[in-house]
Amino acid sequence: MFKVIEPQEYCYYRGRVDLFVELLKQRQDVPLSSEEQELSTFIVGQGEEGHIYGGAILQQRHVSELPAHIESVISTVIPNRKHVWAATFSLCAEPAIEDPSLFYADLLKRFIDFGKEKSSSFLCLSLTPAEYMRTEGWPYVLEVSPDETSDGLFHGILSLSGDAHALRASGRTSLIPSSPSKRQLAA
Repeated sequence: MFKVIEPQEYCYYRGRVDLFVELLKQRQDVPLSSEEQELSTFIVGQGEEGHIYGGAILQQRHVSELPAHIESVISTVIPNRKHVWAATFSLCAEPAIEDPSLFYADLLKRFIDFGKEKSSSFLCLSLTPAEYMRTEGWPYVLEVSPDETSDGLFHGILSLSGDAHALRASGRTSLIPSSPSKRQLAA
């Protein structure tokens, strides 16, 4: 279902990655230079016949490059952290798979595996409102609604540790909503 493509493998999967990036750009504005693309990790969903139906782009970002709400929380809760993993994703060709919920469940598992591999307990996400709504039940520790952002996207911090309270444990609970499972949107 998914193929993880690390930066060092990019040259072998360039066609697949380019196709996924073009599909993603049709659904949301993804400003990704060719240099950034070569440094990114991709999780590409591909059917048996080879068609690309969705996936994710994961990149290391400097904290200052994140949306203001996310930057503020990370800078306050983990002040020594300068770089974090950030991602965006989309199910680009929904009719291509039988059960879209399996796409999101498997993608979450892939993110958790990625977090273990990279020693990251969280992932910063930027999603269209439609993609965000399909992640019901994901372990967000912070959720910022599109109304609160200049780009009209949902931004959030996803726990990869299996514990949605991973960042809360640091003691700065006033910055992070206490009940993310209710899909509260932080201001």
